[in-house]
Amino acid sequence: MTCPACQGAGAVATPGGGAAQCPVCSGTGDYSGPGRFKVYELTVPQMAGNAAAPTQALNITDAPFKWMLAMATSTGVFTAQIKDGATQRPFFNQQVHRDTFWGNASNGPFPILVPYVFPQMGSILVDCTDISGAANNVRLAFIGVELDGLANASRGR
Repeated sequence: MTCPACQGAGAVATPGGGAAQCPVCSGTGDYSGPGRFKVYELTVPQMAGNAAAPTQALNITDAPFKWMLAMATSTGVFTAQIKDGATQRPFFNQQVHRDTFWGNASNGPFPILVPYVFPQMGSILVDCTDISGAANNVRLAFIGVELDGLANASRGR
């Protein structure tokens, strides 16, 4: 979308009659806005005690998605690995324990320290394993914003 401050010119007039780089779009003439709040939720198929679920995929449909917070609920403890479906980039060196990464209703969502951008039509891959020894129902929430006007957004920024 066109920057509302410079109308796409990349520069704004200064009080002295000159021009300066637009502070809103950093001179690009493009403005994506702060994004629209979005939650992608994944229900992992019920896992038997100490069993792994098949890899699950969440498709990013409407716009690039900036992942900012993680949250989970489950009936038992589990480990999980998250990957960018387009690049197979893992977010952890191994599956991590539920309490190490995922926020919950008691402690709130876990902030992603460096928000990650998944491209439009990309996917989030999840590998999940029960470690409770009993049947386990897991729901994961990927919380963030859709980035308007960034169909060619750089991955991982």
